[in-house]
Amino acid sequence: MEDEIKTYVLGVGDEVFALLQRLGIRCVELVEPHLDVLEREQYFLLITKQELKTTTGMHLVKKIREKNEDAQIIIISNNVSLDMLREGISWGVRRIITEPIDENELEVSIKSALEMLTNIRRMREKLMRLKMENERIKKMTEQIDYSVEGEKK
Repeated sequence: MEDEIKTYVLGVGDEVFALLQRLGIRCVELVEPHLDVLEREQYFLLITKQELKTTTGMHLVKKIREKNEDAQIIIISNNVSLDMLREGISWGVRRIITEPIDENELEVSIKSALEMLTNIRRMREKLMRLKMENERIKKMTEQIDYSVEGEKK
């Protein structure tokens, strides 16, 4: 059975929790001083507010991207500027949603992010299997080459 892709939320309101619950998505609420859990996960969705108590959502994105290029991140902000959009694009933010939140937009964004994570995980698993198969074939080829060399002598 596949591991469930984790969904984390940070600084969001009840409407986001209600939507996640309605979609059947379990989530873990993070508290700002204890964000180290994100450094241990590979495949996850983070839904965060841009305006946080001790940092910003964009600063968090940069920190996550230092170790994890696969995480999908949705930022919710009440003040989106062109600079923020550019920065979000350059750091691989999946979506920046303005407040008040359009539930349909958030739902589509969440489903799209989870689908992307599933595809990324499947591709990485397939790549690992192909690498292992390649190593197996390489060893077989070396054995055949060794056998052929021995027969020539």
